[in-house]
Amino acid sequence: DRLFAIGGLGEGGYEEETVFQAAIEADCTLGPWEPAPSLPNGVFDHASVAIQGNLFVTGGRTINLYKYDTVYRSKVIANGDLGTWSELSSLPAPLSAHAAVFAQDHLFVVGGISATGTLSATHSAHVISNGALAGWSETTALPHPLYEHASVFADGRLLVAGGHDGSMVQDRLY
Repeated sequence: DRLFAIGGLGEGGYEEETVFQAAIEADCTLGPWEPAPSLPNGVFDHASVAIQGNLFVTGGRTINLYKYDTVYRSKVIANGDLGTWSELSSLPAPLSAHAAVFAQDHLFVVGGISATGTLSATHSAHVISNGALAGWSETTALPHPLYEHASVFADGRLLVAGGHDGSMVQDRLY
């Protein structure tokens, strides 16, 4: 098992393309951080999720507020290291500060910020067994626009917690 640190803001306040990995030891401590294959572009305010032996990175932005609609995938190889990154089907729109979660063979992208503002939209794409995505479709929207929130799939439900609605921090659970 590995823990991955992907992109983000580096020293000097610039978006990073670097990826680091650390082994999760049997006693739940971490081994040393080691470099892994870098993303093709520097990005922060993105979301990442592990799905069926793959690591996905969705959207994000640059310090110049350029938002990405990119979805990258890296296969986790047999020894736990990452393979090279490949670009998959783009998100329906450029997006940052969203959440991504895997549930019922689908990658869900929830809320976030687009060029038009804070979103309540939720989109999903079917994850094919080879790690490819089979197109995006819009599904049930959040009751309110949110960004910088957390999402998890538990007990058969997609849960969304906290975040910001564009005017104030939220403490709701949906």
